[in-house]
Amino acid sequence: MKITLSITHDCNLRCEYCYAGKKFSRNMDMDTAKKIIDFAFAITPSNESIDFGFFGGEPFLQLSLMEDIITYIYSKDVSNPITFNITTNGTLLSDTILRFIRRHNIRLSISIDGPEHIHDKKRKYKNGRGTLKTVLKNIKEISRELDHFQVNAVFGPETVAQLDNTVRFLINEEIYNIHLNPDISALWDEKSLPLIAKSYNEVADTYIEMFECDQEIAVNLLDNKLILFFKGGYEPSDRCGMGESEFGFAPSGNAYPCERLIGDDTDENMMMGNIHTGVNLLARCSIGKQFASSNVECKECSLKKYCMNWCGCTNYRMTGATDKMSTMMCHSERNAIGAAKYVFNALQENALFAKHILGYTHKDR
Repeated sequence: MKITLSITHDCNLRCEYCYAGKKFSRNMDMDTAKKIIDFAFAITPSNESIDFGFFGGEPFLQLSLMEDIITYIYSKDVSNPITFNITTNGTLLSDTILRFIRRHNIRLSISIDGPEHIHDKKRKYKNGRGTLKTVLKNIKEISRELDHFQVNAVFGPETVAQLDNTVRFLINEEIYNIHLNPDISALWDEKSLPLIAKSYNEVADTYIEMFECDQEIAVNLLDNKLILFFKGGYEPSDRCGMGESEFGFAPSGNAYPCERLIGDDTDENMMMGNIHTGVNLLARCSIGKQFASSNVECKECSLKKYCMNWCGCTNYRMTGATDKMSTMMCHSERNAIGAAKYVFNALQENALFAKHILGYTHKDR
């Protein structure tokens, strides 16, 4: 079970893109949080794990609230294995925050979009100043204190051509666990689509180069597909459980089938009730969620078992329908699969690469 608490709409940044919608000062109160935790344990079978995520806005603006929530979770007499994760913009760091992360073994995802001319163009403080220098300084400190964290680099139509530059920049900063994710709120026009194949292949070349130099690296764009080659495609358990085994809660207590659909908490089409008045587990969302694309071209596609056309929240943000895949995501998935095949053929006899891929069977990255 995945339960994400968006504990604040507030943020210390004013990025040009954001899944969390308009920024305003509203925080989750503890009564709402307790009811969400109670709900999570009530609907999760005994011994099944629960991953509690903290989202925003910027969740570290509400550190004391996160402490109180985790204390309440620990107070529950349950047998469910518990994990925690936080998505942060990386600009806030202190000894108190580091102790908090270490104490609760929290998995950290830090947003950093690339070198200065890319990152600072979008990810800014309220006064318009870029944030890269602060984020890099904090990542250096985090890397000294934590064994594991990942970065999340978002790319859009105007930066996709520089994707490999972003990967190489992060590697030069000694960051080796990299998540590359397209901006699903952007307008991907026809001119930007041919750039995807070239950029993904460039990233694949860099990935191969690193392993051939005996340096392990994790890049979700490639690793996710490489794992599927060994598994024979996506299994039902791999697919997002939006509205079934995955819920996102706004500060108001409104329930959504995924945290990426909370936004500024105004989309009534995606609301599934409120934790104070009742979460509608049957309706999920009024437009209906499908675990596969309704696109005609998807049904006969030879790559469909490796394709994420079933991701309802991505589909909804890009096309307005949970079961309709965008042209951009079709290009992205096709070329990610192709780049991963290229990597596999190049590294199939590389011992470090084999160890890296096999490691996913027993270890989260």
